[in-house]
Amino acid sequence: MKNCNYIKYLVVLTFCVSFVCLQAMAQEFPQAVNFSATIHDANDEAVANTAVNLRVTFYDADNDDEPIFCAIYQTETDSDGNVLFRLDRDMIAYGCNDAPSIGFDEISWGDGAYWMHLEYQSDMAEDFVDLGYIELASGFYSLVSNYALVAGKIDGFDLDVSDAGDGDVLVYNGATGKWESHRFEIDNANGTQGNVLTDVREFVDLGLPSGNKWATCNIGAGAPEERGNYYAWGETSNKTNYDLSTYAYCEEANNNNLTKYCTDPEMGYNGFVDSLTWLEPSDDAATVNWGPNWRTPAVADYYELMSCCTIIVDTVNGVEGRRFMGSNGNSIFLPKPGYYVGEILNIPGGGDVGEYWTSNLMFSYPTYAWTFQWVGNFYCQIENSRLRDFGYPVRAIYDPTHGVRPIHNGVPGETLVDSRDGNEYATITIGDQTWMAENLRYEGNIVLGSSSSYTIPYRYYPAGDETNVARYGYLYNWVAAMNGESYSNSGSSFMQGICPEGWHLPSNAEWVVLLYAVGSQYSGSRLSSASDVWRQGELIQAQEIGASGFDALGAGCFNASSGGCPQLGGSAHFWSVTEYNEERASNWFIDYDFVYLKNLAYYKNWGFSVRCVRNN
Repeated sequence: MKNCNYIKYLVVLTFCVSFVCLQAMAQEFPQAVNFSATIHDANDEAVANTAVNLRVTFYDADNDDEPIFCAIYQTETDSDGNVLFRLDRDMIAYGCNDAPSIGFDEISWGDGAYWMHLEYQSDMAEDFVDLGYIELASGFYSLVSNYALVAGKIDGFDLDVSDAGDGDVLVYNGATGKWESHRFEIDNANGTQGNVLTDVREFVDLGLPSGNKWATCNIGAGAPEERGNYYAWGETSNKTNYDLSTYAYCEEANNNNLTKYCTDPEMGYNGFVDSLTWLEPSDDAATVNWGPNWRTPAVADYYELMSCCTIIVDTVNGVEGRRFMGSNGNSIFLPKPGYYVGEILNIPGGGDVGEYWTSNLMFSYPTYAWTFQWVGNFYCQIENSRLRDFGYPVRAIYDPTHGVRPIHNGVPGETLVDSRDGNEYATITIGDQTWMAENLRYEGNIVLGSSSSYTIPYRYYPAGDETNVARYGYLYNWVAAMNGESYSNSGSSFMQGICPEGWHLPSNAEWVVLLYAVGSQYSGSRLSSASDVWRQGELIQAQEIGASGFDALGAGCFNASSGGCPQLGGSAHFWSVTEYNEERASNWFIDYDFVYLKNLAYYKNWGFSVRCVRNN
């Protein structure tokens, strides 16, 4: 039996518990339990402003050698060494300390006493430090919303909560040796704004190619369906008024007087330019509020989320949103949050729009930053026309690398000879993938088209000119690119489509791997060809244009129905094998006026270029 007459100290620990309780007739387990600890080192100095991992393990008192629940929380101590975290009845344990993967609500709270073991770690390379054990009797968990029970004694400490009310915090007073009830005011209980005691800092592994782990809740939220806090872009605290008069990075309430994150002297205060386009950690709401292992997702991270997950329209506790389910079956829920303009929270009706900040600035118009957005039942995109002083929520990523990954320049490979027609193509190896470094020029039996079709395979001349094929390749509608194959998302085999033997049409997941390999910040610029074939725009102003050797050409596209398709030098569009529905499939493209490789669901009757990737 563990000795818990006193909390076992390797460091000094002050411990408190608060409850978000059920109704009076509810089961004998809490809806949520909030914990607070104050950590001191061996010299009795507060472990202040330090990122820590907290490991919480529960043991059944009748079998104290076998853990029944274990969860790890990433957080940061404040200036006094305080940490706050929450166990929610919807939380899942993922097996740390050899505990089973079960839900918090699966513990039989009414069956007896439990031990809680708390540990912390300030360096992932070091072992966890023991903060001690405490025994929690079953009565301790039986508080309900309208009254409180006397739970008796906890291993020698008096626990009289007869005067406690809903929302009270139980704090152990070391001077008196008793647990005392204290009122803690929860602000904005409707969830439109969060508070630190209901801030859940748990992540989920979705099995993504990058290895990123996504938070289960928005920053400031206590449950996946809560909206949490809202932030202006580059600010780290929520507020009541989101406009230029309160925005941190402009002067005279003018968005053409920027004082940080500015790429254009005409928009900078007195011509100010710093060329920063990515949130620095000191301005990242995720990093500042949750610690250095957390960050706001970049454009590339959201592309990975929507490209490598199944998107499900879902409602949780009456809140509309989208569920993103990874290939491993794990998922996260993003509620429809709305956004603040001034003091007004705008929530679009119908559940058809949800929007979250990314960490990326718009390069050519620095008064704007990029957001992730879903529209309708399936369609997701990256949106760039959002003023930085607006208030949007942040869904954080747990990433100890903080987005710093190796950037790969391509290594030219052997020439690919297509045995079907003798066409030769340069190839390029970027990271672990080998791609064609030219657009496909295969004709086969594909009809040369002048109209659009969802069912008849067509190929098209770029800009309607046969002489462009030698340099830019053909444009193909999706049915031609698939070459009679039907899309499958099983991932069990390559889909060759129109590609040569031993090569295949890339999936969205493979495009994402390429995106990370070349460096997500200027992926469009690095994947593009030399600047002389592109229109003047943001693309050719960015860093290291053409550095990867991928040599994307602005071949434009074909769209007979509207005629609004950019022509040569305006955009490079490439089909993905990934299908959305009967009318749309995934398309990855580079636009002359943006520095990022982008992804959208386009109509299958459009004509786009094809790049093939080598099997294995």
